[in-house]
Parts: sequence; C-alpha cells; structure tokens
Amino acid sequence: MGSLAWLHIKDFEIDIAFDLGQLKRPWIRSALQRFESWMMRRFDVVSTISRPMESKALAKGVESHKLVFFPDWVDTSVIFPKSAPSPLRQ
Repeated sequence: MGSLAWLHIKDFEIDIAFDLGQLKRPWIRSALQRFESWMMRRFDVVSTISRPMESKALAKGVESHKLVFFPDWVDTSVIFPKSAPSPLRQ
C-alpha cells in the first residue's frame, strides 16, 4: 500500500515567468508545460487557492475528481482579533 501524495498549488510559476518575459523561448515553454502537466497528473490530490486556478489545473491535465478547492485565507469579517480576552482565556 502506498502513501497519498497531495500537491497544493498557490501559483503557476512557469506561466508567470513567460508572461513576465523572464523566459522567452517557445521550445522551453512547451517542454516545461509538458513536464508540469506530467508531474501534476502524478499526484493523488491537487488543490488550489482559487476557482480560476482550478480551471487552469484542469486545462493542464489534472482530473476533476482529484481537484480540490482549498483557499488558504480567512474571511476577516467573520474571523478577527477580539477587543478583549475571551471568557475562556480569562
């Protein structure tokens, strides 16, 4: 029995590098994108922090049943520091 491998994507660095012009050669882009897709498909679970990133992961070959929306932030209108210690803390 193997272990579960989970990839959590916070950004697509290869796409960003090309979009910013840091990498320019089309053959390098193609090779890196193929490798990225191959690598992501190897994971049992792939999570992302936004819905647009979910769509991008699907376009890169991640199967929908492996994809999880997993934002790593909080709603600051619901979770915020208290003005005084809670009764439990006191």
